[in-house]
Amino acid sequence: MTAVLAVDAGTTKMKMAVVRDAREIAAESEQAYPINIREGGQRDIDSDHWWNAFLFCCSRLKPQIRDVQAVGLSVSTPGAVALDARGEALTPAVLFLDGRSRRQAQSIRDAIGEETLLQQTGNLPVSGGCTASTILWWREHQPEIFKQAAFFGHTNTLFGKRLTGDWGMDPSTASLTALYNTAANDGAWNSRIADALKIPIEKLPPIVDSWAPVGELLPRWADETGIRAGTPVLMGGNDAMCAALNGGVTREGAILDICGTCEIISIGLSRSIPGRRYNVRCHVIPDLWCTLYVLNTGGKALEWHHQNFCRDIPEDDFYNRHIPHVIEAYFESGESWDLPDYEVFLAGDRYSTEDRRASLSRLTLETDRDHILMAIIRGNNQYMALHIQEMAGRIPLSSEIHLTGGGLSPAFIRCKRRWMSDSDYVLKSNSSLMGAAQLAHFHITGEKPW
Repeated sequence: MTAVLAVDAGTTKMKMAVVRDAREIAAESEQAYPINIREGGQRDIDSDHWWNAFLFCCSRLKPQIRDVQAVGLSVSTPGAVALDARGEALTPAVLFLDGRSRRQAQSIRDAIGEETLLQQTGNLPVSGGCTASTILWWREHQPEIFKQAAFFGHTNTLFGKRLTGDWGMDPSTASLTALYNTAANDGAWNSRIADALKIPIEKLPPIVDSWAPVGELLPRWADETGIRAGTPVLMGGNDAMCAALNGGVTREGAILDICGTCEIISIGLSRSIPGRRYNVRCHVIPDLWCTLYVLNTGGKALEWHHQNFCRDIPEDDFYNRHIPHVIEAYFESGESWDLPDYEVFLAGDRYSTEDRRASLSRLTLETDRDHILMAIIRGNNQYMALHIQEMAGRIPLSSEIHLTGGGLSPAFIRCKRRWMSDSDYVLKSNSSLMGAAQLAHFHITGEKPW
């Protein structure tokens, strides 16, 4: 029997578990943390929140944590951060929601050419979701930090360096930098693009496979974490790709819908098939790619609705009772409610350099908060349906959609069947966390989880 520590560093919460044989959660803990929301579209997180949440969860998992044979990482991406030679963060970690570098993203498109970017890196740069544009923003607005940085890394770069003393980044996270050879997935940074953007390639971390160790746990952390010194710490990968592993996206055409702070549709690819309205990621397993179609405010839109329209309802009641009740009432009415139209871009558009905003239109005196809630749910699902429809014209798709995330219920699935895809839905729990556990189990045993 194997025992591994699975770490899921999400956008707003750290989840950790001791997992046995990549199947059974023996003990688990979680800790929430805030993100910074500032003027100019800046959305980032102080990396100390990650580290403190990690130590807190370790303390809650003792004594089970002492038995773990490896640590697997699943991380929100990019979490772009400038790091000094010791691995200390010089900047907050920039999140995918960030809107500060739209102009820099457009300048990359203009300098390199959109077709070249798509064919080589698999993606078009956007603010927040593209590390190259964040690096250019640092160079322009914080030149001393740009010069001082030893490496520009992601969430797993920071954790790897802190825990083991070694540098790294895996292909699943590197593939959204606009600097990695995503289409070839050859373990190499694209020196031509880096040179053209005047980003020193020596400041980009070594590429390490997701299932391979970045290093071993330093003795200095053994007492504080309870993990034995010398335990291998895997490089790990992007949380959506770890979820794809656990969620059955291990072949072309398989589909996973991740319902979290943002909502993500991921579809397996046997080769890079780039598009202007979705991302291509390298998977955390070899010889496979995935689409990544992201709505920045999936669950976040429901949180926004609660904060602005339903403050009188306790949070648990809002998600577990109020939303299912409203959905049931809507369908019992024969969908007769006159819903307003909802434009979904509360936190911008992941695929545009423009400052796109959300909107509600066709409001009447009869429109109430329940109508607005249903408009948000319908709009979100109709937006996600666009990607399934596009990819159905490119590759054969599975008739099943694996579904994972918080707050899922039969009521939500009914909405998805109505507005996203009339498919068979298979529920999966803790997919990002369990994907990290599967990678660690594979490292120990050599048993492929794909």
